[in-house]
Amino acid sequence: MWLRVVSVIFLQCCVLKNVWSETYHGKYIGEFSTKTHGVKGTVYAANKDTFFIKGFSYDGEGPDAFFWAGSTSTPSEDGFIVPDENETKNVLGRYNNKDIWIKLPNGKTIKDLKWLSVWCREFKVNFGSLNIPGNLELPSAKVIEPLSTFAHGVNSDPIVIKDEKTMYIPNLQYDGAGPDVYFLVGTGTKPQSVGSTKVPDEKGRTGVLHGYQSQDITLSLPGSLTVHDIDWFSLYCIQYEENFGHVIIPKDLNVPVHRG
Repeated sequence: MWLRVVSVIFLQCCVLKNVWSETYHGKYIGEFSTKTHGVKGTVYAANKDTFFIKGFSYDGEGPDAFFWAGSTSTPSEDGFIVPDENETKNVLGRYNNKDIWIKLPNGKTIKDLKWLSVWCREFKVNFGSLNIPGNLELPSAKVIEPLSTFAHGVNSDPIVIKDEKTMYIPNLQYDGAGPDVYFLVGTGTKPQSVGSTKVPDEKGRTGVLHGYQSQDITLSLPGSLTVHDIDWFSLYCIQYEENFGHVIIPKDLNVPVHRG
């Protein structure tokens, strides 16, 4: 009985780990419908004008095939070429389960479209396509709460999550008197130094923080860390294990994917 309970707990932990470790690709749109030539892939809106296609496949045998998009009710010759992942308008070659980014040209946005297709211009054939819902909520910057104030005058205006790695903190205030204070992020219900990660300041430094007098700053999460990996952001004194002020990071933020 005990071994069975342990096994169940282990399996549950594995499932949760897989859920938590799933990479964020943007707003899910759907799957390519396969008409011919093995077209398939999962499509996301990475931001307002860029698609991320996970696991894209196409046999490359069409004589005049391109990524093709338009605003008619169904895929048709009344569309335009979307440059490939190399930003060229060359005829598409073979793809085998490849992850790619493609960006719309000429200031167009995903909201302008009703479909994305792999289309052969010569024979006017749709090899595979995806319908884009009219009510699709595109990734965008999100405004969250300001920093709470617990010590040393820490305060700010509402914080903006500009994309999955970038935080804009307007009107930041901190008196600079803490002996061992850093920008920290981490998981859990409240800030603590154990298991946390230091975030470089607005100049890319990870030293002890200086004071801020109503400054607007932009911070970038280090390494592969994103807002989807953290629960809180804090000005934290490690020496005295004291939280000077923090903000909770909401879950499931539909923000743009960061491309470094």
